Amino acid sequence: MNTIIRLLLIIVVFTPLVSCKLRITVSNGGYVISTSGEHDCATGSKCTIEIEDFTFDQTFQAVPNPGFIFVQWRRGTGHFCGGSTEPCRLYNSPLEAYPAIAGIIATDDFFYLQPIFVDLATAMLGSWSGEWNNTTFGSSGAITMTIAATQDGGLQITSDIDGNVFGMADPPEMTFTVPAPSLGDGTFDQTFSFAGNELHITGSMSATGEFSASMDLSSLGMASFEIEGTIRPSSFTATYTVNFASGDPATGTILITKD
Repeated sequence: MNTIIRLLLIIVVFTPLVSCKLRITVSNGGYVISTSGEHDCATGSKCTIEIEDFTFDQTFQAVPNPGFIFVQWRRGTGHFCGGSTEPCRLYNSPLEAYPAIAGIIATDDFFYLQPIFVDLATAMLGSWSGEWNNTTFGSSGAITMTIAATQDGGLQITSDIDGNVFGMADPPEMTFTVPAPSLGDGTFDQTFSFAGNELHITGSMSATGEFSASMDLSSLGMASFEIEGTIRPSSFTATYTVNFASGDPATGTILITKD
């Protein structure tokens, strides 16, 4: 590959072009901020930036609105930072050393920067499967989970945990409801039936998918079950602690992916 082609590839990957127009397209899932604040682009907007000299140097960051997450910058012809999840720096300074190349590529063409935001609640709906591991006792088992939307905009979670759980071999499934991330940071507090016992669970779900919960296990002869973790469009990761009525607690991990 000759030097000119290498330089052109470097320019396309790392820099907007002299005398070009940068079009930032933002959906309703978030917004874009720039280093200087002069090139921010609001939710649901199309913003055009004229780049006319060698001094342009801005880093753009995608910021999700409550209930959404930033997945990546969109890929495509003429799109900058495609596939990356990091802030996107666009700058012209390398062209100063190559004025001939700058002259060749100086056009009025549009180039693009577009963040992809995903509605976390919608992305979470469906079937999930994975495994739990008790790091204290070295036991493990399969776990499946189904997430469905409720009429009031919440999320109904039904989980089925195999193995020795809460002193029972292959216990029945449990179902409870949590607030959807699209509602913003929210808390839940409810009682549900599990294997003929009433269990009380309290917790919180953030707008970005972080959650924590505590379940009273006194009806099962134990103290409590504590869990915290993060849910994303395709993965659910958590750590948990089982507190017994006496003695040391047991800890473990849960990893579930969307089917």
